[in-house]
Amino acid sequence: MRKKFNKKERYSNGIAVVHLDGAIMPKISRRPSMGSITPKEIIDDLELARDDKYIKAVLLSINSPGGSPVASEEIADAIYEIRTQKPIVGLIRDLGASGGYLVASACYELVARETSIVGSIGVLFGKNTYYELMRNLGVGHETFKAGKYKDLLSPHRDITVEERALVQDMIDKSYEHFIGIVASNRNLEEKTVREMATGWIFLGKEAKEKGLIDYVGNKVRAVERCEVLGNFEHDKIVERPDKSKGLLGRLMSPSTMSEVAYAHAQGLADTLTGKAEEGYILF
Repeated sequence: MRKKFNKKERYSNGIAVVHLDGAIMPKISRRPSMGSITPKEIIDDLELARDDKYIKAVLLSINSPGGSPVASEEIADAIYEIRTQKPIVGLIRDLGASGGYLVASACYELVARETSIVGSIGVLFGKNTYYELMRNLGVGHETFKAGKYKDLLSPHRDITVEERALVQDMIDKSYEHFIGIVASNRNLEEKTVREMATGWIFLGKEAKEKGLIDYVGNKVRAVERCEVLGNFEHDKIVERPDKSKGLLGRLMSPSTMSEVAYAHAQGLADTLTGKAEEGYILF
């Protein structure tokens, strides 16, 4: 039996809406206040839209500050596959930053509002240290290890000059990889993307001028682009039945709202540091 994107709705020329809301992580955060989403959730919805013959195009609705590089790329890979069969248009709502922008850039076309936050192309990696505080409190710690760098991320010591150089080299390679993906997705020169890849963010209008999006507009504009690219007129905007209500609930808890607002001003910065375990590289 052929799968349907939404068995409760009737449509013959539908546009499937897939929601990417929250930080992109390999698994759901253990912190209940954190809005996060996994590649599996998005890929499952994309594949349902792909396999439903009555869905003629996909609208990917994006509200994400980014997260795990691997998880972001896994979603992008699924988008590339969908593009070979059906049009997929990205719509950046409040925020499409860092890994969230990487995913968005994989879409065939990209729409954002004038006040949408776009970009923040860069890489983040960090560790906490509190050995001085512990020493002042009279608390000791011993580490037993095999492997020179095994405790590099330990909060009980600082990193050495050599280790700092190794970490920076890893960050730089990840950074160049990120730039290459965006340049390829957006048909831009790597030099052009590198000039923008400061970790800073752009409003929708400036993002269009820089080639990071295709159109400044809203959902109506994104739907129009789906129709043009697919050469059809839609009869239904189709949501998944279990996701058609309370879409902001998973992302917009009071604590997460403040985190996303901070991400608007800071790109990834400390917001994403709080969305993943220490020691993750973050897009």
